[in-house]
Amino acid sequence: MSGIAWADIYVSELGSDDTGDGSEVSPYRTITKALSSLGAETAITVGAGLYNPDAGEVFPLTVPVGVSIFGTMGDEENELDSTVIDAGGTANAFVLPQTTAEAPNTFSDLVVTGALGTAFDASAGNWPGTIDGCVIKEVANTDPSATAAALFAVSSNVTITDTTIRDINSTAPYIVRVQTSPGSLLIEDCTFQNLRCTGATNNGSCVVSVTSSNLPLTIRRSAFDNANGLMTQYDPAGSQRGAVVTGRNSFLIDACIFRNISYATCGAVVLGYNTTYTVQNSLFHNITAGNVNWYGQNVNFGVIGTHYNTSTWRNCTFDACSSVVGHTQVYGTPRLYNCSVTSVPRKPFTTGISRQFVLSTRSTCKVGHCCWQR
Repeated sequence: MSGIAWADIYVSELGSDDTGDGSEVSPYRTITKALSSLGAETAITVGAGLYNPDAGEVFPLTVPVGVSIFGTMGDEENELDSTVIDAGGTANAFVLPQTTAEAPNTFSDLVVTGALGTAFDASAGNWPGTIDGCVIKEVANTDPSATAAALFAVSSNVTITDTTIRDINSTAPYIVRVQTSPGSLLIEDCTFQNLRCTGATNNGSCVVSVTSSNLPLTIRRSAFDNANGLMTQYDPAGSQRGAVVTGRNSFLIDACIFRNISYATCGAVVLGYNTTYTVQNSLFHNITAGNVNWYGQNVNFGVIGTHYNTSTWRNCTFDACSSVVGHTQVYGTPRLYNCSVTSVPRKPFTTGISRQFVLSTRSTCKVGHCCWQR
């Protein structure tokens, strides 16, 4: 079977690495065996069951160029009805070498758990891949911490769709991170739930992060529930928890929900730095935040964080936010159109240095000249 190209290989909990040949009627027992028995452009189909070190898996699983792995996802999301890949706290779950747009990797319908440090490691760069219909959870800490718990990619075009990332309390500074242009990150129809990343870096920490120019971020129809990170940190001595989403290039957030987000001290829920971005048709509910130490100043960025950028917010609802809805700090101008602000502090918008808030339904106006309800 070794070296076969353009093939389908099958793996099953009932298979055998010794007597199986990787066919549908005689599958292998482990993904490790399948990865050693294939050529380019191969699809590995993995049945429901548990695939862990006790079953013979050797982590990390290095997935070659053009190889895709397809599993089964049931309602229970466990080994009885789903494909569960459990690294057992031994290593990263997957390592993804450089590939090309003509030979991308796809991971579909997998429960990935127990990774040590990072579930999907594409730090080698140039990885145009897709994670679809997966669950990524319970990533173990490393010492020193990994860069990102769920996905870390460099100079890559990454798509994450219909995926749940949940139940991670990591010392990594990020949950999902794509850095160094060129590249992009597209997130659609995903859920981020019960997440906390506590690693501190001077360049910022958060749940979803992109950095560098020419690295666009798009998030559509996704929910962030109890998903917290560390805000961009300009004072390393400060104790700062914050941003859920940060970007340094033009980015779009559309039809998303941010709820039940709280920090002891806080940056923004959405923080743009030196960029122009748009947030529209989104709900921000039950947001609680304290202050951060910003160059010796106590600053609360609330939901909207602006630093050297211009942002546009359309048709958004801000409800039950115990801190300010927005703060713009240095040379920033957020513009809000047709937004609803309810159950918020008496002064929902604040400003720092060389900055202004613009709120409007038809025309622009200064802070405090719009209608809102306590």
